[in-house]
Amino acid sequence: MKEADPQPTESAGAASTHSSLSSPVSDLWNADTGATSHMSLRRKWFKDYCPSQVLICVANHEIVRAVGISSVRFLPVKQGLVLCPVVFTNVLHIPALAENLFSILTVTRKHGFQVMIDYLSLSFICSNQTLFTTSVGDNLIALLDRKTKTQPNSVPSHSAAAALSSIPYEIWHKCLGHLGHDQLARLAKENLVDALTVELPAQSPLYVSCLDGKQKCFPFSHTGTHCSELLELVHLDLHGPLLVSTQSGFRYWISFIDDMSHFRCVYLLSKKSDTFDAFKLFHAWAEKQTGHKLKALRDDKGSKHMSNEWEKYMSECGIEWQHTTRSTPQQNGVAE
Repeated sequence: MKEADPQPTESAGAASTHSSLSSPVSDLWNADTGATSHMSLRRKWFKDYCPSQVLICVANHEIVRAVGISSVRFLPVKQGLVLCPVVFTNVLHIPALAENLFSILTVTRKHGFQVMIDYLSLSFICSNQTLFTTSVGDNLIALLDRKTKTQPNSVPSHSAAAALSSIPYEIWHKCLGHLGHDQLARLAKENLVDALTVELPAQSPLYVSCLDGKQKCFPFSHTGTHCSELLELVHLDLHGPLLVSTQSGFRYWISFIDDMSHFRCVYLLSKKSDTFDAFKLFHAWAEKQTGHKLKALRDDKGSKHMSNEWEKYMSECGIEWQHTTRSTPQQNGVAE
């Protein structure tokens, strides 16, 4: 079953939307008895802006959507004098609207105003005091006698910018590349970013990702010392697999490097599991050729070196097995 279209909850009375062919939109407020809420197209007037998705029906039955709601500070003018400011609350921001609407029914039914209608004016009275008036022109349109306070650092009239004020500090921090607390505070206080309205914590919060990213590794010192005897220490390193195997089916190779002489011996392997067999061949060959006993073997602690059978062999032969710290090739620099 087709889902019913959402129905508007507000009416703009006789107001319509503006187009590129329309006359320039006005900064004046039209006192309207058909509008169910105060409505404005001027984003610069709004204070403490919040996103909104209210649907409004205009004069030609077109449905438009509000993008925000907030209060507007209105400065009444009477006989050229600016009176005490009046704050219009719950004003809908509708960029598509052709004019600004002041809802007469809202102030009379919700705020207890009385309206006195004369030949050329309307007076809005609250607590026996006239707070503001309108002037009625020959076209029978009543426009508020006013100045509307423009809010500083207002943002463009679109829904994306309207929603920015509700984004919490942590989201801003991440979106700006984990920007430091002091730098983010400066952006907000000096209004360097449009719509960056964020509640700053007293102290910089600690985020695990920031701590991880700021960690650094101290450089490894190179002593330049080597063993004084052949086979006192041998470095092992396994390479591969190759994308293309050799004609004999080899895809890996293992190197054994003597720490004293830097003599290198290489064996070709078909698979990783042949590593232990290659070591036994090297062990027998090296001791036979040099007349020295292998005393220590150093590798990068790869899983291919850690079989129980190999550990038993090392213990029986009295060979010390040294493992470097994972992801620290500097500790096995001769082989690397």
